[in-house]
Parts: sequence; structure tokens; C-alpha cells
Amino acid sequence: MLSQALMEFGDEPELREIYARLNAHPTHRFGMASGSVDSVRGALALRLGDVDAAQRRFDEGLAWAARPDVRCGLVKRRCHQSLADVAERRGEHVRAMEHLDAAATRFSEYGAKLYIARYSRRKRA
Repeated sequence: MLSQALMEFGDEPELREIYARLNAHPTHRFGMASGSVDSVRGALALRLGDVDAAQRRFDEGLAWAARPDVRCGLVKRRCHQSLADVAERRGEHVRAMEHLDAAATRFSEYGAKLYIARYSRRKRA
């Protein structure tokens, strides 16, 4: 996934530049390999330490993906997964588990066993 590669290999100045460029087009929602630019914006914000902006971006991505004219269930699952990360950063462990459960439920709808196993391990941790 593009956002994971950015987080792993990008240094802070590069990430800030990419984040600024993505934020220059706030209404652009779809077109990244991960499905949603909001997911990438949120991941960048979280990596750069702006937890509030990250939550806002993931919430926006979740709302966009839930629209009836959008058929991109993977974005919903990834946004729930990422909102769990945000909740964990804030120490909101119950809320994190709720988002992990929502992500796992949606992944199971598509038989994504690798993701389900990953979230099961994460919940036990």
C-alpha cells in the first residue's frame, strides 16, 4: 500500500511536502492505490503527529466511502483500522477495539483472511 511505503521510507521533510501537496486538493477523494486520498492524508497526519487532523481525514474517508454512489468497501475497512490507530494514540482502547471490530467485520465480508488474522493478533496484544 502506498501510504505504508511512504510511512516506512519517507523522511519528515518529504512527508510534509507530500502532505501539503495532497491538502492542496481537499476535494480529491479517489485515485490512489489505497483507494482514497483521505486514507493517505490521514496516515501522513498521524505519522507527522497531528492526531486531530488524522482523525478528521479518516472520518472524511469513512463518510465518503459510505455514500451510496461510492462502491469502495476497502476504504471503509482501512479507515476503521486507521481510526483504531488514532484511538490507541489517545489512549482510548475501547474505541480502538470498536474500530478494529468494524474493520474485521468488513474484511470478513470479503473473506480477507490475512487481514482478519492480523486484527485478531492486534486485539490480543
